[in-house]
Amino acid sequence: PDKTAGENNIYAILRDTKGRMWVGTFGNGLFLCEWTGDRLITRDFPALAKSQRQIRCLMQDRSGKIWAGGENGVAIFEPERLLQDDNAFEWYHFDRNDPSSLNNNIVKTIFEDSQARVWLGTAGGGLNLAVKDSLGDRVRFSHYSIDKGLTNNVVQAIVEDDHGFLWISTESGLSRFNPTD
Repeated sequence: PDKTAGENNIYAILRDTKGRMWVGTFGNGLFLCEWTGDRLITRDFPALAKSQRQIRCLMQDRSGKIWAGGENGVAIFEPERLLQDDNAFEWYHFDRNDPSSLNNNIVKTIFEDSQARVWLGTAGGGLNLAVKDSLGDRVRFSHYSIDKGLTNNVVQAIVEDDHGFLWISTESGLSRFNPTD
């Protein structure tokens, strides 16, 4: 086993649009793993790991950005930029003074729907919809929790059906959510 890739506490793997493998670890942040000949080469990202050491989920959206969710919010980056500059990422987390921040730091799942909306399922805050602000440079979050019909605020997974409804598994059952309401 390769101990450099997160001490084997690997919670998420993503194959990006260029075929590269991104590995999210629970304790050592993000790694890029690539085979060169018969050797596995791993690269870590120390600056990102300072903000997000425990990565639970990875998702690449249709614009090419990778979302890395975990125990301390979500980091968003363009892979090519991060490979050039370890600090080239945006980090979003819960801020009690900002009602449009994530409403819970533990991001368990990330899903992009057919309308290119990105949804984050949290452990205690329910569902968070990522929305670009009016300038288009920062992400804000709209919140959907038990007060808006979820069965529980601990979201485990999100999928979309053929009618555009989101099906959300929680610790207390299943919710069907209409994102247009």
